[in-house]
Amino acid sequence: MEREGLLVHLRSYRPREGRDSLENFVTEVFRWLLANDDIFSEYFIEYLQERIPEGHRLTSPSGNIRWSSQFSLNGVRPDMVAQWPGNILIFEHKVDASLAHEQLKNYIKGAEKEYPDICRAIVLIVRHRAQFSGEADIELCWSDVYQIVDQYLDKKKPPVNTVDYLKDFLALLDHEGLGLPTPVSAFALQYYNETQSLPKHLQSMYSVLKQYEWTGNLNGHTLSDNGSRDGRIGVLWDRSSKKYKWSPAIGLYCIVDGGMDHSIDHRLQGEEVKLSIIFSFTRPLQAELDKPLLAEAYKLFSLYLGSLADKEHHAGWLFYDHMEDSEAKPKNLFHRLYLEAPLWPIICNKKEIQDQAAAVSLAVKPVLEEIVDSSEFAAFTSSIDKALETVTEPE
Repeated sequence: MEREGLLVHLRSYRPREGRDSLENFVTEVFRWLLANDDIFSEYFIEYLQERIPEGHRLTSPSGNIRWSSQFSLNGVRPDMVAQWPGNILIFEHKVDASLAHEQLKNYIKGAEKEYPDICRAIVLIVRHRAQFSGEADIELCWSDVYQIVDQYLDKKKPPVNTVDYLKDFLALLDHEGLGLPTPVSAFALQYYNETQSLPKHLQSMYSVLKQYEWTGNLNGHTLSDNGSRDGRIGVLWDRSSKKYKWSPAIGLYCIVDGGMDHSIDHRLQGEEVKLSIIFSFTRPLQAELDKPLLAEAYKLFSLYLGSLADKEHHAGWLFYDHMEDSEAKPKNLFHRLYLEAPLWPIICNKKEIQDQAAAVSLAVKPVLEEIVDSSEFAAFTSSIDKALETVTEPE
């Protein structure tokens, strides 16, 4: 069958009321490129196969891959679908819109019902990583797609009749701010005025959180007035009864400037704002952490924090050891051990600041209380106290 030309294909495209026309337009062009260049189609599928989790692996395409847009799937319509014998890939594309409630879950249910006996996976493509949901098998940004196309043009020999179309597609992504990141990006320009007020609203949320009774005392760690500073917004608990209050201190923060103090700016680029539980250590204690008396206790506590992130009831939290980060230069010797979770999924359905603070409390309280009540934390702080008994350096 003769393949449909791009312009003929787009002639049938109609913007729909209430839908982002750019989102649909980009989808239709992308689908046409995949459907009309078998080499690119296989190259893209290969790229995805390398990133699909073990339990959702697909078999390699044998023969032509069928690409469809606005595919009907048990009453729902994903943006794009790729099919070949024994396999189906389901795509959802977003530019600035958010996912609808349980949108991807409905795709999964639809695929399980209509295609129970074949390999299947969900792919989400969005403008910005902050739009990732964690529910798709593969999550990409349009800038990733840009790089895939660019690498394909560089490494392979595309059919002559599609090379210009692929280059035009890259130009389209660039024009719409969906290409490679730039210092002054379309995304930043679009949302700058709105996000200027974010620090103020985060501070308000933490002010409400501090009114919760449980925040007053965390097993000997009491609330400090020294929470928001140096690019971080949040609350701090320290050991006010001890000579060295940061032994350790426990912070609950949103870090909005990773370069000001924490030396983690490289980890924030292109990422959404996170909740961070941070364990911080006073200067005299920093020198003791590598000595025999404390080194083993520090290592065991680090391993314990890492194990928390693996527990099902703490899903969403990830462990980060700043001292093990080779890209952190210079290292901040105060703020070393982190547990992090994306903030938006925690507060996304809450409209008022009080409700958002309540959601944060619900997410954080069990984690913090489990840590400070643990035998691992007790052993660690006991070792710290012994190590500091002979230290005379001022805090």
